[in-house]
Amino acid sequence: MKQICLVARNLFTRTGITRERLTDDYSLSILNGIQYCPIKEIPDDVDPIDLFEELEAEFKALYPDFRAVSLSIRLENGTEIPCLQM
Repeated sequence: MKQICLVARNLFTRTGITRERLTDDYSLSILNGIQYCPIKEIPDDVDPIDLFEELEAEFKALYPDFRAVSLSIRLENGTEIPCLQM
């Protein structure tokens, strides 16, 4: 079994001279710009991408007002598979 979870980000833009995007998870969590779905355990032979639609539906049910600009699947080793960029 392996563990996965859906990660949704809303990339805030700071106004000012530099116009940097806040993309690191710590800054986004302070601004409520990142949300995580509950961790799911899946069999080792299942491709996480095959579960994306199910994870996305669960996310929309949990956080109906969160406007994500990117969704990715985080694997248990910390790497992420980008799934959707808006």
